[in-house]
Amino acid sequence: MERIRFHDLTFDDGFLVAQRDDGAAVRLTRQERALLLLFVERPQRLLTRDQLLSALGSEGSDRNVDFVINRLRRKLNDHGRVRRFISTQYGEGYVWIAPAQQEAAGQDGLIGVGAIRGLDQAGGGAEAKTVLRTLKAALEARTAKAEHAAAGRFVVEGSFHGGRDRLHAAFVLRAVPGGQIVGADREVFCDPIDQAQIAALADNLVTALWRHVAGGGDAAPGPTDEPLQLRMHGASILLGGAGGVWQVNKDQLLRARALDPAEPRAMLMWAMQLFANLVLGTGGEVFDPVRLAKVEDEIEALVFACLPALVGDPVFSLAAADLLLAVHRGHVALAEELAEAAFAGSTAFAAAFPILAQLQAYRGDLEAAWRLYDEGLKLCEPGSEFENYVLLLKAKTLLAADARSEAHAVFERLGGIGPAARREIGLLFLPPEDRELPPELGALLERIGPEHARRVVTYQYYMAARFFSVPSQAANVMRGPLERLTRRFGPSVAPDEVRRALAAGRGA
Repeated sequence: MERIRFHDLTFDDGFLVAQRDDGAAVRLTRQERALLLLFVERPQRLLTRDQLLSALGSEGSDRNVDFVINRLRRKLNDHGRVRRFISTQYGEGYVWIAPAQQEAAGQDGLIGVGAIRGLDQAGGGAEAKTVLRTLKAALEARTAKAEHAAAGRFVVEGSFHGGRDRLHAAFVLRAVPGGQIVGADREVFCDPIDQAQIAALADNLVTALWRHVAGGGDAAPGPTDEPLQLRMHGASILLGGAGGVWQVNKDQLLRARALDPAEPRAMLMWAMQLFANLVLGTGGEVFDPVRLAKVEDEIEALVFACLPALVGDPVFSLAAADLLLAVHRGHVALAEELAEAAFAGSTAFAAAFPILAQLQAYRGDLEAAWRLYDEGLKLCEPGSEFENYVLLLKAKTLLAADARSEAHAVFERLGGIGPAARREIGLLFLPPEDRELPPELGALLERIGPEHARRVVTYQYYMAARFFSVPSQAANVMRGPLERLTRRFGPSVAPDEVRRALAAGRGA
């Protein structure tokens, strides 16, 4: 077999090694090669788990296939909501969707240029070509770091009409396949062509693309569509934000809110951005009670301001319910009403199950929460960010029940997260007993100091324990890290407000 190229990877014959465009080498195991060879021989065709299991030469469960697929996706950088290489056909198997490429590296863009009309009209040809050439370069510059770019993912169509001294143009951005319009812009160009005008046009088209991916567009949500926060995370990754999680979203939302501060969807997504900053924040300062209260004040105000305009949108209603529960301001009944209405009145099952489960867990019905998480997991693509999200929520609920071995088993199913993130999350699962730790956790504990430990305890309380209103369940969540880190660093490892809250059985 000759060398073959898919997206940013060139494979040698036999698929032993793949070379990235940045020079990095990707080495493949025997099992990964076996699946790759089968995939590329049958592109765009459904391969069942039985077929793939046979290629592995395994007598085991079809979950073996999922594990190898997950490893393969990680090596191919095939993450996020929009797949580049391997697509999941739920309940059936997998499909290889990457087209073999002959063109040189750099031709695989996120936004392509489609049908163009009116280029030959009198007075419009040369100017229109200048506009297109400049626009194409501007779009490429804005999407150069796209992590999941695939030729034809989005396409810009243009129409030109040349007047005596002005060039009229209309641009439509479509999603491919399907042809759904995700953005449109009308421009009038004068001679000479204004570079700033084209830069603003490119910004508008990229923003429309981001809003389509992050907000889901106007189409009704499907049973496997992700919650809003995961859509937003996927949009950030799509446009090249893997190195700075959520930074793309922040930039786009600041731009959208500057143009229209009262736009309901942008308001709610900004509230979600603020909450993501809490979840992903470092340094501990964001968890100072006074500072935290100010952020939660802003989130609460944003949700209530935009809620009347969004109650008919199930995905945004579910996101609002999630935020209302997260700020701990006594809005549990309203959050429950929003979540149940979205679930009953739409097909947004996957987006609904996690928040419905969290509401049950908050009220103390852990078994009902586990059932709902399991329903959600049935709709998750194996190894996806969505599956990791639901697994982590379920594991926290198992901790609340003091089912530590079961919680650790669920935690071990998390796939595709980096070693550093895995170690930090793993601190929540520290056993209270003074027994030997897994090597990665033991090594981490040896390296951290008292300030780091204090941040861990504070974070775990605000981002995990507070989501359980039953005092004994909140205490169970904290018991492992609190007891283990207190033995190592002393009682000052837990801030006074955390100890008081746990002792009183209420939120700080």
